[in-house]
Amino acid sequence: MTFAYELSRRRVEAGICFSRSRHSVSTNVLSATKARIGFWADTQKRSGIVQNLSGHFKNITSHMVIGYRLYNEAASKKQVSAAAKDLLLRLVKKYWPATEPQRISIENSDSGAPLLNVNGYPVYCSLSHKSGCIAAAYSTTSTIGIDLENVQTRKDYHRIRDYYKDGFLAGSTLTKSDFFHHWTLAEAFAKASGVPLLSVLERPLHRQKHSAKYFQIEPFLLCAYQSDSSEREDAVLLYQLDNDNQWQ
Repeated sequence: MTFAYELSRRRVEAGICFSRSRHSVSTNVLSATKARIGFWADTQKRSGIVQNLSGHFKNITSHMVIGYRLYNEAASKKQVSAAAKDLLLRLVKKYWPATEPQRISIENSDSGAPLLNVNGYPVYCSLSHKSGCIAAAYSTTSTIGIDLENVQTRKDYHRIRDYYKDGFLAGSTLTKSDFFHHWTLAEAFAKASGVPLLSVLERPLHRQKHSAKYFQIEPFLLCAYQSDSSEREDAVLLYQLDNDNQWQ
């Protein structure tokens, strides 16, 4: 039995169906999952590159910058993907902490994850979207991951809760609110670490909780995880892009 098949089988058994893309079982589930959670196929290589840029970014404070905007719920997957990249581009142009960025490029890795380069240097980034909202984030100092979920969803989460009560939900009160705080953290950590989501769901997240910050964007919950966490209030900066393309 291949890992991809086992991944798809166990996710279906657990009822992990919070988005349309999770309903289908494909022989290429592993690649699709890596792309969806923002996995860098060459994570270790890129991490080494960014770590070697400490001199270049020495005057940049250690925080994550996040932008979000409400978006057309009827948009196609292609439109949402393009809008998320555009949001990241606008975010960097507006809030880059050093001199004005001269060259910004956003490409896709082999897995489909976003690869951000600013002035010729790779920069950590993460994207997330849910029907009605998109979010983008970058950091020059540490691996990051963000995840959005609609906490007012009517979809049944009880099967997932019961299946993973000793996994990522260990220590949880198992309320709906607590479930989504843990779920978004699991997704965000998977994006930041490159660990397959299934593996993340099977383990407690006690340590990762200390590196997560949450934002309520009704009716959405946004989790922001960064490997190099900080207790400073400005460690994570959140901005909204309104319908007039103005930052708030």
